[in-house]
Amino acid sequence: MYGNHFSDLEQALVQGDLTKASRVLVDLDERKERMNRTEKFRLQQLETAYLGIVNVLHNPGVIH
Repeated sequence: MYGNHFSDLEQALVQGDLTKASRVLVDLDERKERMNRTEKFRLQQLETAYLGIVNVLHNPGVIH
């Protein structure tokens, strides 16, 4: 049901387009209540990836 959204988010993360990734994350978060368990888990994984990328960009010293 949310496959295209997840694909768009994955593509944005791979391309480093954090603006697009952020928009897709907000859209998915608004729909979270209607997701099944697997979709919620996938969303959680992608949110973690997004936050990890943002953290590294804001704190480059994190990676040694």
